Amino acid sequence: MGFRALAAALLGALLLVRDSSAQRIQVTGGGPVIQILPGPFPFADSAAAVFPLFGEEQHGLEAQARNGPYSNNVATISGTFTFAAWDRGSVRDSVDGIAEFTSQDGARWTLVLDRVQTKDTPHHPRFGGVIMGLYYHGSTGVHTPLVPTIKSAVAVWAVGHLSKNGALVTDNAMVHVMLLSHTRREGDFALACWDCSNNKIDELQLQVTPAKGEPAFAAPGGVLFVNWEASTSLTLGY
Repeated sequence: MGFRALAAALLGALLLVRDSSAQRIQVTGGGPVIQILPGPFPFADSAAAVFPLFGEEQHGLEAQARNGPYSNNVATISGTFTFAAWDRGSVRDSVDGIAEFTSQDGARWTLVLDRVQTKDTPHHPRFGGVIMGLYYHGSTGVHTPLVPTIKSAVAVWAVGHLSKNGALVTDNAMVHVMLLSHTRREGDFALACWDCSNNKIDELQLQVTPAKGEPAFAAPGGVLFVNWEASTSLTLGY
Protein backbone atom coordinates (compact mmCIF):
# COMPACT_ATOMS: atom_id res chain seq x y z
CA MET A 1 0.00 0.00 0.00
CA GLY A 2 1.43 3.38 -1.00
CA PHE A 3 1.89 6.28 1.43
CA ARG A 4 -1.12 8.24 0.17
CA ALA A 5 -3.37 5.18 0.33
CA LEU A 6 -2.14 4.41 3.84
CA ALA A 7 -2.73 8.01 4.95
CA ALA A 8 -6.24 7.94 3.49
CA ALA A 9 -6.98 4.66 5.28
CA LEU A 10 -5.72 6.03 8.60
CA LEU A 11 -7.80 9.20 8.19
CA GLY A 12 -10.87 7.11 7.44
CA ALA A 13 -10.25 5.01 10.54
CA LEU A 14 -9.93 8.13 12.68
CA LEU A 15 -13.20 9.49 11.32
CA LEU A 16 -14.93 6.22 12.10
CA VAL A 17 -13.61 6.32 15.68
CA ARG A 18 -14.79 9.91 16.10
CA ASP A 19 -18.21 9.13 14.60
CA SER A 20 -18.60 6.06 16.79
CA SER A 21 -18.13 8.22 19.89
CA ALA A 22 -20.44 10.97 18.66
CA GLN A 23 -23.43 11.74 20.84
CA ARG A 24 -26.91 12.97 20.08
CA ILE A 25 -29.12 14.59 22.69
CA GLN A 26 -32.82 15.39 22.46
CA VAL A 27 -34.01 18.14 24.82
CA THR A 28 -37.58 19.14 25.62
CA GLY A 29 -38.41 22.29 27.56
CA GLY A 30 -40.82 21.80 30.44
CA GLY A 31 -42.15 23.32 33.64
CA PRO A 32 -42.66 27.04 34.23
CA VAL A 33 -41.48 29.29 31.40
CA ILE A 34 -39.94 32.64 32.31
CA GLN A 35 -38.54 35.58 30.38
CA ILE A 36 -35.52 37.18 32.01
CA LEU A 37 -35.78 40.96 31.78
CA PRO A 38 -33.11 43.65 32.27
CA GLY A 39 -31.98 44.34 35.81
CA PRO A 40 -28.98 44.03 38.14
CA PHE A 41 -27.08 40.77 38.49
CA PRO A 42 -27.54 39.63 42.12
CA PHE A 43 -24.00 38.24 42.52
CA ALA A 44 -22.20 41.24 41.06
CA ASP A 45 -19.55 41.28 43.81
CA SER A 46 -18.59 37.66 43.10
CA ALA A 47 -18.57 38.24 39.35
CA ALA A 48 -16.47 41.40 39.71
CA ALA A 49 -13.53 39.31 40.90
CA VAL A 50 -13.60 37.49 37.54
CA PHE A 51 -14.07 40.55 35.29
CA PRO A 52 -10.33 41.40 35.00
CA LEU A 53 -9.74 38.03 33.30
CA PHE A 54 -11.82 39.32 30.37
CA GLY A 55 -9.54 42.24 29.48
CA GLU A 56 -11.24 44.82 27.27
CA GLU A 57 -14.63 43.18 27.87
CA GLN A 58 -14.52 44.27 31.52
CA HIS A 59 -16.36 47.58 31.06
CA GLY A 60 -19.16 45.91 29.13
CA LEU A 61 -19.51 43.24 31.80
CA GLU A 62 -19.68 45.91 34.51
CA ALA A 63 -22.48 47.66 32.62
CA GLN A 64 -24.40 44.40 32.19
CA ALA A 65 -23.98 43.61 35.88
CA ARG A 66 -25.75 46.88 36.67
CA ASN A 67 -28.52 46.39 34.12
CA GLY A 68 -28.52 43.36 31.86
CA PRO A 69 -30.32 40.13 30.99
CA TYR A 70 -28.90 38.15 33.94
CA SER A 71 -31.21 39.49 36.62
CA ASN A 72 -33.90 38.49 39.08
CA ASN A 73 -36.39 40.58 37.10
CA VAL A 74 -38.49 37.90 35.41
CA ALA A 75 -41.96 37.44 33.93
CA THR A 76 -43.87 34.18 33.68
CA ILE A 77 -44.76 33.52 30.03
CA SER A 78 -45.75 30.54 27.87
CA GLY A 79 -43.95 28.62 25.17
CA THR A 80 -42.36 25.43 23.92
CA PHE A 81 -38.82 24.48 22.91
CA THR A 82 -37.54 21.17 21.58
CA PHE A 83 -34.20 20.57 19.90
CA ALA A 84 -31.71 17.89 19.01
CA ALA A 85 -27.94 18.39 18.96
CA TRP A 86 -25.12 16.22 17.65
CA ASP A 87 -21.63 16.45 19.19
CA ARG A 88 -19.15 14.98 16.73
CA GLY A 89 -16.01 16.52 18.21
CA SER A 90 -14.36 19.74 17.06
CA VAL A 91 -15.98 19.69 13.60
CA ARG A 92 -19.26 18.70 11.94
CA ASP A 93 -21.50 19.32 14.96
CA SER A 94 -25.12 20.05 14.11
CA VAL A 95 -28.40 21.17 15.66
CA ASP A 96 -32.08 21.12 14.78
CA GLY A 97 -35.01 22.56 16.72
CA ILE A 98 -37.70 25.16 17.17
CA ALA A 99 -38.79 27.45 20.00
CA GLU A 100 -42.15 29.21 20.07
CA PHE A 101 -43.09 31.52 22.91
CA THR A 102 -45.19 34.54 23.78
CA SER A 103 -43.13 37.18 25.52
CA GLN A 104 -44.09 39.40 28.43
CA ASP A 105 -45.47 42.08 26.10
CA GLY A 106 -47.72 39.63 24.23
CA ALA A 107 -45.54 39.29 21.12
CA ARG A 108 -45.35 35.84 19.53
CA TRP A 109 -41.80 34.74 18.73
CA THR A 110 -40.59 31.77 16.69
CA LEU A 111 -36.96 30.68 16.48
CA VAL A 112 -35.85 27.95 14.05
CA LEU A 113 -32.32 26.69 14.65
CA ASP A 114 -30.39 26.54 11.38
CA ARG A 115 -26.71 25.72 11.93
CA VAL A 116 -23.99 25.81 14.58
CA GLN A 117 -21.52 28.59 15.22
CA THR A 118 -17.90 27.44 15.08
CA LYS A 119 -15.73 30.56 15.37
CA ASP A 120 -14.00 30.84 18.74
CA THR A 121 -13.31 34.22 20.34
CA PRO A 122 -11.18 34.95 23.43
CA HIS A 123 -12.90 33.57 26.56
CA HIS A 124 -15.82 32.38 24.40
CA PRO A 125 -14.92 29.05 22.75
CA ARG A 126 -17.62 27.35 20.68
CA PHE A 127 -16.24 23.79 20.95
CA GLY A 128 -17.34 23.14 17.37
CA GLY A 129 -20.88 24.34 18.13
CA VAL A 130 -22.09 21.58 20.48
CA ILE A 131 -20.49 20.16 23.62
CA MET A 132 -21.75 17.75 26.25
CA GLY A 133 -20.95 17.94 29.95
CA LEU A 134 -19.36 21.39 30.19
CA TYR A 135 -18.42 23.11 33.48
CA TYR A 136 -18.28 26.86 32.81
CA HIS A 137 -19.53 30.42 33.43
CA GLY A 138 -19.30 32.01 36.89
CA SER A 139 -15.85 31.74 38.42
CA THR A 140 -14.34 29.63 35.63
CA GLY A 141 -13.30 32.46 33.28
CA VAL A 142 -14.93 30.56 30.40
CA HIS A 143 -17.86 32.55 28.92
CA THR A 144 -19.60 35.32 30.81
CA PRO A 145 -19.32 35.36 34.61
CA LEU A 146 -22.80 36.91 34.72
CA VAL A 147 -24.24 33.40 34.63
CA PRO A 148 -23.51 31.45 37.84
CA THR A 149 -20.99 28.62 37.72
CA ILE A 150 -22.88 25.71 36.20
CA LYS A 151 -22.55 22.31 34.63
CA SER A 152 -24.46 21.67 31.42
CA ALA A 153 -25.69 18.42 29.93
CA VAL A 154 -25.35 20.16 26.58
CA ALA A 155 -24.33 23.63 25.41
CA VAL A 156 -25.05 24.85 21.89
CA TRP A 157 -23.99 27.92 19.91
CA ALA A 158 -26.10 28.33 16.81
CA VAL A 159 -27.53 30.65 14.18
CA GLY A 160 -31.28 30.80 13.76
CA HIS A 161 -34.22 32.30 11.88
CA LEU A 162 -36.19 34.59 14.22
CA SER A 163 -39.76 35.78 13.57
CA LYS A 164 -42.06 38.04 15.56
CA ASN A 165 -45.83 37.88 15.11
CA GLY A 166 -45.32 35.96 11.87
CA ALA A 167 -42.89 38.46 10.31
CA LEU A 168 -39.22 37.63 9.82
CA VAL A 169 -36.90 39.61 12.08
CA THR A 170 -33.59 38.07 10.99
CA ASP A 171 -32.06 34.98 9.42
CA ASN A 172 -28.91 35.60 11.43
CA ALA A 173 -29.96 35.48 15.10
CA MET A 174 -27.14 34.50 17.46
CA VAL A 175 -28.30 31.68 19.72
CA HIS A 176 -26.88 30.10 22.86
CA VAL A 177 -28.70 27.20 24.50
CA MET A 178 -27.85 25.37 27.72
CA LEU A 179 -29.47 22.49 29.57
CA LEU A 180 -27.85 23.39 32.85
CA SER A 181 -27.73 22.76 36.56
CA HIS A 182 -30.60 24.59 38.22
CA THR A 183 -29.86 28.24 39.04
CA ARG A 184 -33.27 29.69 40.00
CA ARG A 185 -35.48 29.04 43.00
CA GLU A 186 -39.14 28.15 42.87
CA GLY A 187 -41.79 30.83 43.24
CA ASP A 188 -40.09 34.08 42.31
CA PHE A 189 -37.44 32.44 40.08
CA ALA A 190 -34.64 34.55 41.55
CA LEU A 191 -31.09 33.31 41.06
CA ALA A 192 -30.37 31.11 44.08
CA CYS A 193 -26.63 30.42 43.92
CA TRP A 194 -23.31 31.73 42.63
CA ASP A 195 -21.99 28.16 42.28
CA CYS A 196 -24.88 26.03 41.02
CA SER A 197 -22.77 23.29 39.45
CA ASN A 198 -23.89 20.53 41.83
CA ASN A 199 -27.61 21.13 41.33
CA LYS A 200 -29.95 18.96 39.28
CA ILE A 201 -29.57 19.51 35.53
CA ASP A 202 -33.08 20.41 34.38
CA GLU A 203 -33.07 24.12 33.56
CA LEU A 204 -33.15 24.97 29.86
CA GLN A 205 -32.00 28.46 28.90
CA LEU A 206 -32.38 30.05 25.48
CA GLN A 207 -30.43 33.23 24.74
CA VAL A 208 -31.13 35.00 21.45
CA THR A 209 -29.15 38.12 20.56
CA PRO A 210 -28.65 40.18 17.38
CA ALA A 211 -25.59 39.52 15.26
CA LYS A 212 -22.86 42.14 15.37
CA GLY A 213 -23.92 45.19 13.39
CA GLU A 214 -27.61 44.26 13.37
CA PRO A 215 -30.29 46.25 15.26
CA ALA A 216 -31.49 45.27 18.71
CA PHE A 217 -34.66 43.23 18.87
CA ALA A 218 -37.95 44.95 19.76
CA ALA A 219 -37.85 43.40 23.23
CA PRO A 220 -36.73 44.60 26.68
CA GLY A 221 -32.97 45.11 26.54
CA GLY A 222 -32.96 44.27 22.83
CA VAL A 223 -32.48 40.53 23.46
CA LEU A 224 -34.53 37.44 24.31
CA PHE A 225 -33.60 35.30 27.33
CA VAL A 226 -36.11 32.54 28.15
CA ASN A 227 -35.93 29.65 30.63
CA TRP A 228 -37.87 26.39 30.88
CA GLU A 229 -37.47 25.44 34.52
CA ALA A 230 -38.18 21.67 34.53
CA SER A 231 -36.81 20.26 31.28
CA THR A 232 -35.81 16.77 30.21
CA SER A 233 -33.32 15.16 27.87
CA LEU A 234 -32.44 11.88 26.26
CA THR A 235 -28.87 11.14 25.17
CA LEU A 236 -28.29 8.62 22.39
CA GLY A 237 -25.40 7.41 20.29
CA TYR A 238 -24.96 8.87 16.82
